[in-house]
Amino acid sequence: MGGIGGEPGGGAGKLLPLASYNWWDAHLAQEFFGPDQAFRPVLFFVDSQDPECGAVGGMQPAPLGVAVSARLDWRGDPYEPVSRLTARWKKGPRDQPPPCLPLLAATVFAAAQVRARDGAGAPAYYARLAEVLRPARELDGVHRSVLQKHRGTVQQLWHELDTWLFQQGGMRGVSTVHRVATTSFIKYAMSQAVIRMSDRSALADFFAGIANAPDMPGSLLLAELKRWNSPSRRLSQRFREALNSGKDDEVLAPLLEKLAVAPVAVGSTGRGLQQIRLLIRALEDPEDGWQLRWFAAAADAAHDTLSHRRGKLYVDAAEPDTDRYVLSGDIPGIAGALEHGFSAAGEFCEVQLPSRHLLVLAAREGEAGLFEAATVDADEPFRLLFDPRGQAAARRFFSDVGERWSQPEETSEPGWYLTDEIDPPDASLFADALSTAGLNLPRTRGARRVQLRGGLRAKAASSAMRHGYLLGGEPDACFVDAGHGTGEAMLCKEADGSRRPIPVQGARLPLRGLGLTAGSYRLEFEGQSVGFSLNPLRGIPSVSTHMPKPDSSGSGRRVCVPLAGDVRFLDVHGRFHSARRPRPPRWWSARNTGLGQAARYFVDAPADAVWLVVTLPGGEPAITLLEEREPEIGAVTQAARKFWTRLILCSPQDPKRKPLWTRYRQSFLSHAAETDFRGV
Repeated sequence: MGGIGGEPGGGAGKLLPLASYNWWDAHLAQEFFGPDQAFRPVLFFVDSQDPECGAVGGMQPAPLGVAVSARLDWRGDPYEPVSRLTARWKKGPRDQPPPCLPLLAATVFAAAQVRARDGAGAPAYYARLAEVLRPARELDGVHRSVLQKHRGTVQQLWHELDTWLFQQGGMRGVSTVHRVATTSFIKYAMSQAVIRMSDRSALADFFAGIANAPDMPGSLLLAELKRWNSPSRRLSQRFREALNSGKDDEVLAPLLEKLAVAPVAVGSTGRGLQQIRLLIRALEDPEDGWQLRWFAAAADAAHDTLSHRRGKLYVDAAEPDTDRYVLSGDIPGIAGALEHGFSAAGEFCEVQLPSRHLLVLAAREGEAGLFEAATVDADEPFRLLFDPRGQAAARRFFSDVGERWSQPEETSEPGWYLTDEIDPPDASLFADALSTAGLNLPRTRGARRVQLRGGLRAKAASSAMRHGYLLGGEPDACFVDAGHGTGEAMLCKEADGSRRPIPVQGARLPLRGLGLTAGSYRLEFEGQSVGFSLNPLRGIPSVSTHMPKPDSSGSGRRVCVPLAGDVRFLDVHGRFHSARRPRPPRWWSARNTGLGQAARYFVDAPADAVWLVVTLPGGEPAITLLEEREPEIGAVTQAARKFWTRLILCSPQDPKRKPLWTRYRQSFLSHAAETDFRGV
């Protein structure tokens, strides 16, 4: 069958969205899965959201996306209401298709509308799906991730439709879903979207070369298209496979007949060439640091050769049934292309890169690494990539937004550096700072997003993680335009779905001291929300330990002790030595880390130290044996006598060490008595 098209009627009343969902369900069932489809392959291809005709009584149904969006539940799994409808349908006679057809149609429409400028694969698909399916009240820009997170529900609904068609024995059509070789989450919709948005410009050229194309039957158009097609044509992999195999001829013929009436072409550059956007991508390697790579979104050409002054670039499809592609040949060097610019052009595509010395890199949803940003989200952290000519502008940006400049990190490209992550500044400073630094990028701001301030950021294994903090170094949540009254925020943990209410007093909520554990969270308050993760501190012992420290005499030791509290060493002579406490770096206080109680540091133990005595604020002394040595206590000083009085009634943490501690205590008492010790 062909796709759904047509213009909405005018002058009619409008059906409510939920009623429109029922209209779409009945209409799609009749259009694609009616009795007249018996023993014919069914391609569930939808390329328009507008209904072809009014409903009963002249009422105009809502567009497909609006109708489906009204049925979804945006508080959890958005697809769950449709899944429940389908579960109830399974308990009935099942003489009609499952009631999930409008939702599946919306996913196919999104797949058919994927554009090259949105990127490739899943990110591009979910970007379009998020435009089709939207909540009535904006979820602070996060509904796209919600749609992607619960994609498994949609996959199950495709299974239900495929199973129902099989059980009908071909009387309601033959399923084409099974033709997808690797059934990833998005390929069900992609398999039905046989003609992509990237195919439209090529089809426009094809129809323009055929006289009276709108009046020709679909079978003749299909025959002409197969003769016209060649490897150099700008057709998607899925469309070319359909033409070459002939398996989809029954559905392609009426589809071409419909498209010939009003073909749609995609945008192009001023010279009619598709623009390939070569972007910088930074991936962090544990050993080699930041590695700069080229990254390119999907091209609208299946194959092309681009010439430039140093050679040729080749554009080829990367894999079947995707809009991904690969560049090969004489790839430009990153440093040279950034410094001097780069251009290349072919028959269908071109690359135009200006000279740049300062760039903004930010994370992308679901992708590892940092990417050159075409827009700047004022609610998400980002970094600056610069060379010596861009360093002054980078420093000026840090100064203008009130961030402290620190030593930048080297990258794989000599002379190019990455700054520390920048927390988005206040909006009043943001635009001016961007302009002053020469970063004339459009800004986007989520609708009333919670901002995270302070805290101690964690460098996760994958730099795609946003808002990562050390466990115990939680930030403060700042609520934008939320007033200074009281209220209740909701903290949701993604791992188990638990929800915890937290009282809010004013516009700033400290997240420390709440007993949080490691994991990913989302904080919601008055329509604002933000996600963050807490990561355990790794590589530091959880209890006081000691390890050898090489030196000339071989007698030195390094001990890990807490930053908070009193730390002393008791030597073999009964004398106490205070540990030299390091001064925390400036960022420790500036970040308001809150890690004072949990932080630890290494300190060199004296050569004759036998015991480590740690007294935390408000706690009892904790005594740990460092080395098995008998006491050699002689004369006791007044300072030693004063400290010993706090330990006389204490015992070491390890009960096995109590006999040795008792001998030290008795030796001290006997020598203290000789020097006028008067009791504890």
